[in-house]
Formats: sequence, C-alpha cells, structure tokens
Amino acid sequence: MARFCYQGRDASGTSIEGELEAADKNDVASLLQRRNILPVEIMEAKPARSPIPEWLRSMVSRQRIAPAELSFFCRQMYTLLNAGVPVFDALNAVRESASNPELARVVDTIRVGLNEGNELSIALRRQPEVFSPMFVSVVEVGDTTGMLPDSFSRMAMYLEREDETRRKIRAALRYPIMVLIAITVAIFIINFFVIPAFAKVFQTFHAELPWQTKILMGCSRFMLDFWPLLLTGGIVAVVATQQYIRTPAGRWSWDRLKLRLPIVGIIIRNAIVARFAASMSIIAQTGIAWGTGMAVVSRVVDNAVFEKGILAMHDGIEHGDSITGTARKSGLFTALVLQMIAVGEESGAIDRMMAEVAQYHEREVDHALKNLSASIEPILITLIGAMVLLLALGVFLPMWDLGKAALH
Repeated sequence: MARFCYQGRDASGTSIEGELEAADKNDVASLLQRRNILPVEIMEAKPARSPIPEWLRSMVSRQRIAPAELSFFCRQMYTLLNAGVPVFDALNAVRESASNPELARVVDTIRVGLNEGNELSIALRRQPEVFSPMFVSVVEVGDTTGMLPDSFSRMAMYLEREDETRRKIRAALRYPIMVLIAITVAIFIINFFVIPAFAKVFQTFHAELPWQTKILMGCSRFMLDFWPLLLTGGIVAVVATQQYIRTPAGRWSWDRLKLRLPIVGIIIRNAIVARFAASMSIIAQTGIAWGTGMAVVSRVVDNAVFEKGILAMHDGIEHGDSITGTARKSGLFTALVLQMIAVGEESGAIDRMMAEVAQYHEREVDHALKNLSASIEPILITLIGAMVLLLALGVFLPMWDLGKAALH
C-alpha cells in the first residue's frame, strides 16, 4: 500500500485535490470513478523526511481497533447491507464515518481488495491482526449463502459479549492490583528509608537487638547494597519469562497454570467455555462444516490447553466420531456441558444448546467477578497484617526496650 496525490474534477467541473492510499494508480482511478470524480493527474506522494525511523513512527502513530469499534463496524455493515446497499458502497459509508484512522485504513485496504476482484472474505483474511479466523469464516459463509447481513449481526453480538466480559474482568481486578502495588511500594519505602533510619538509632545505643530486627536490617542492607543487581535480575527474569511463554511449551505451561490458579482459575475456565460455546453456536447457525468449524474455534479460545483438546475433537470428527464423543474424550468440559452438547446433537438444535451453555457460563463469570473482591480481601488483609506485625516486632519493640532503658 502506498499513498497517491490526485487531481480531478467532479460532476460539476469543480477541481478537487487530495490523497488516497492504494496499491497502485489504477486502484486510485477506480476509487475516484466510484466517487464520481474524473481523475486528471495521479502521482505517488513523496514521503516526508523525518528523523524518527518509519517503524517507530508507525508504532507510535498507529492506533489499535478496540473491540467496541469492531462491533460497531459490524452493526453498521449489517444495517447498510440489510437495507440493500451494495457491499462496496456500504464500506464507503463506513469509511466516511470512521473516527479511528486505523479503522479507516483497514476499510481502505478491504476496498482495494474488492477492486482487485477478490471476495470480501479474502480481503478480510489479509488482515489477521483485525479479523479473527472465525470472523472471516462466518463472513465467507454469509457471502456464499446470501446471508451476509446476518453474518455481520452475529459477529456484532459475539464481539459485544466478549468486550463486556473483558471489561468486567478488568474492573474486578482493579482493586486487588492497586492494593498489591501499594504493598510493594510500601515494602520498598520501608527497606530503603525507614529501616536504615532506625538502624542508625539502634547503633548509637550499642544494644543487643532481637532476631526480628536483625532480619529486617539484613534485608534492608542487602537491598541497599545490591539493588542494581536485583533490578537487573528482575528485568532479565521478566523478559526471559515472556520469551518462554511465546514458545509452544511455555504457552502450554502458562495456560495450564492459569487454569489451576486458586479463585481466578475457575473464572478463566468458565470464560473460555463461554467463548467456546458462543463460537460453536455461531458455527452451527452459519452452517460451516464441523471439521472446519472446530479448527476455527480452536484459534478463538485463546488457551493452549483448550486449543489442543479442540483440535483433538476436530480430528475425531474428521474420522467420523460424534461431537459428544470427542468432547467427552477431551476431558475439558463438565457433565452439564457434555449433556447439553448431546441433547443438541440428537435434536439438531446444537446452536440453541450452545447458546444456552454460553449464557450459563457468562452468568457464572459475572457472579464470580462480583464476589472476587470479597474472596481476595482476606488474603490481602493477611498480607498487610503480616507486614505490620513484622514491623512491630522488628522495629517498635526494640524502640520500646531502648526507651525503658533510657528512663532507668
């Protein structure tokens, strides 16, 4: 994609100038003709020189497309297509109303793909960072069956549910994270400023200090003497952990650990099962083959443990096994979910059954998130109490003893 400067005239003969992003000059001419602009001159825009490298400038200037913006994009496409507006004209209307430059760029790229004669699903597939495999598959089926508006409507509802769940999780974790940050900052202040000040007072009396005070002073002295090494070691540990998680084995270990975490693990599991069931419901509604659909769902759940199990289900279905049988063999789902899958498969209403499973687990996630703060508060209070007790035993008791000795 490159930027081109153009000069042209509209239907009234008025001169028009501007810039467009396209693959080549022919694409620019096609876009202008669709806007009823007669191109007079088209030339490639010269990039302005800048001391900032291009890759850094693109990272800073490029905005991300929020899930809410993507769901609104789907709502707009559904409304326009349902009203009988052609796909290209609908994209033009969305492009004109886009407030996010990154979304506008994405729509421009889709239009260029359509101008090249590609189908809408192929144009979407060229931007995997924006459109998931399930999004592309649902749109492809809707485009093939003539139910493209319904496809965008289903994806809008799916994205809205996902965005709402993420917002609730972030809101529930905000309080515990702030408390942990406060505790961490307090520990650093105590070790770097408070304990060294008390240590100077204790040294002037040359008194025998209790073991609690010696431990506190030793930890403080260690942090003061070796803080550069501790800081470097912490950064190296974080970077090494991130690199390890990016490997297949590391991602598997990390995702399995998240499922086994106390309190939070069950919330993560329910959220994944809700995402799996919602995806299965959409796959069943759109009529995508189960073999292909399972491969798509495996990339949507965003968990290596579930991804491996769903891919095993995909292989089983490809070899003629039932969905219920493969789900039971995976060991990922509770008896309730397996029963709902079995009823849906036998009655031919698996889309409705999976929608019920998704709603049930979403309610479970909501309930757990509402009680998350109450569940974590005892742990946080215990940590704060232990820190206060340690300070009382290690700092204030010696001060009390020294005060009594001074009075005598």
